[in-house]
Amino acid sequence: MSQPLVSIGLPVHNGEDYLCQALDSLLDQQFDDFELIISDNASTDRTAEICERYARQDERIRYIRQDSNYGALYNFNRVLTLARGTYFMWAAYDDLWDRQFLATLVPLLEVCPHAILAFGSCDRIDTTGKVKRIHREYGRLSHPVRLVRALRYIWFPENEGRVMVIFGLWRTALLREIEVVHYDPPESSDDMLVLKALLKGNLVFSPLLLFHKRDVPTSSSFNRWGMSEKFAYYRSYRRVVAESNISLPEKFA
Repeated sequence: MSQPLVSIGLPVHNGEDYLCQALDSLLDQQFDDFELIISDNASTDRTAEICERYARQDERIRYIRQDSNYGALYNFNRVLTLARGTYFMWAAYDDLWDRQFLATLVPLLEVCPHAILAFGSCDRIDTTGKVKRIHREYGRLSHPVRLVRALRYIWFPENEGRVMVIFGLWRTALLREIEVVHYDPPESSDDMLVLKALLKGNLVFSPLLLFHKRDVPTSSSFNRWGMSEKFAYYRSYRRVVAESNISLPEKFA
């Protein structure tokens, strides 16, 4: 297979309930110059069987199975490490994408060379696919001044889907320059990655509804955290901004 323009990284562990729907949604993209990298963290359900069947049917799929479960962060990083495309996106095994997702976002990055990622509007769906809420406010994260982007992200309400942008389309080379590490609490690691990214480059936004994030019972929620977890979360925010060598306004420092 020749080098694709886009790499899609799908980390999975025991994803049999929704995996087929996710794979069908990705493989049905109108823009088809991509590879789909599936990294299976030693699933014990039918995940391996499903992935192997799809890989036999579509040469764009690269299926890798770990011999042990090394944890979500390892798998998250693993698919990025294996990516060959100029652009990269993470795909959760229980989400869905509009057929125009890549066809809309790839051109945005092509014409905006200084942008680090592109994203559109998205909605939250339940386990049956019913829409629960639509999020259309990500354009506020696009600004030429990186401190403004960072503060807008910090102020962006969690219940309005702030961290969803991690599932946008990234410029692979710039994304790889950002270290993906554990923060406290561990559930905040993806949030801190987005904040680091916005301190590094701009976001380009399409108002089109392109992404469907499924809420499942195991989903983490800021609103369910205790006070100690929330304080640790905000300490991580300050740490990320401090490491970027930007001075926060005094009342936020």
